[in-house]
Amino acid sequence: LRARLPFLGRGYRPMEKSKQVHGSLAREYGAFLGLLSSCQDGVSLLERHSVYQNLRTLAACHSKDYITIMVVPNMCFSFAANRAYVQEVLRVGSQNARLAVCSV
Repeated sequence: LRARLPFLGRGYRPMEKSKQVHGSLAREYGAFLGLLSSCQDGVSLLERHSVYQNLRTLAACHSKDYITIMVVPNMCFSFAANRAYVQEVLRVGSQNARLAVCSV
């Protein structure tokens, strides 16, 4: 995973189980990204720091579906960059990720 996501530092430790997300502050990252995705300045910030690119990489990694499923419902679809991310999830995501997109 580290080879595909170069922003992960040497001290990066993945969560052992997706269930740990719900017991930590990581569950709030989806809401935070959703807030940023709802205004032009936030979308510009996400683009400038390659967040969309990293989210696309995670969408293609089916073992990280719980992250995609947390992020997608919080996205604001008023901006083209957010719609492009959701389109990528529909294209390369797992069945569960695509179901999360369709249920929004």
